[in-house]
Amino acid sequence: LEEEGSFPMVSVTEDDWRLIYKSSEESPQLFNKKSDPGETKNIAKKHEDVVAALQAEVDAYLEQDEAPWPEENLSVELDDMELNQLRALGYGIQ
Repeated sequence: LEEEGSFPMVSVTEDDWRLIYKSSEESPQLFNKKSDPGETKNIAKKHEDVVAALQAEVDAYLEQDEAPWPEENLSVELDDMELNQLRALGYGIQ
């Protein structure tokens, strides 16, 4: 799924763990959602076994040739409030 010049970011959540992989960074971040719901403490170095297991899922996802969702039906209906929120964030919504 990686394209030349892209810097993918992938998050994997399993049980209380969330791994955040950014290809632009040297190592992934690991958080425990139960003990740190704000995800402020990267505990990857303390739980290398969890990082390895979740990183394997990230690697498998990135090695796919095609996106895991269907190409058709990629439209989303948004109400006026959602459209205005996106505009406020700077998105050019028609």
